[in-house]
Amino acid sequence: MPPDDPLVVAFRYADASEFPALAPLSDRERVLWVLAVGKEKAGRVWLTPGEISEILRDVFGFHLPWQRVQALVAAERGTISTSRKGGRRRHQVMQPGLDELLAKGPEVVFIEPDKALSGLRSAEAVLQSLEGVLRFCDPYVESSS
Repeated sequence: MPPDDPLVVAFRYADASEFPALAPLSDRERVLWVLAVGKEKAGRVWLTPGEISEILRDVFGFHLPWQRVQALVAAERGTISTSRKGGRRRHQVMQPGLDELLAKGPEVVFIEPDKALSGLRSAEAVLQSLEGVLRFCDPYVESSS
């Protein structure tokens, strides 16, 4: 897809901050992610396996051939709906798939100043369970050493 393709542009500028990071997800979850972001943020309710594959490759840098996407979608029950239009299969995420994906969303731990010890224990538990990208937001951290 050319970089100015409307589909590429829609996904490149979609705000997917409420969705989990794409990198640690399985291939199946990446397909759900693309369908969910397409439906909720990029204005694309229906996507073909080829479009899903191209979005993952051209926008996010993940190689997932359309044949693999098609096989993953075919195995889904209740999370993805399939339709035919013009002889092509196209898919959209259903509410159970969206719920499953959002349950994996970023975990946020806010540490109240008056409950610092219990808040730090909660943060430690989250940190111990993590794999992949970690983002911190702390107004008291300075860049000077």
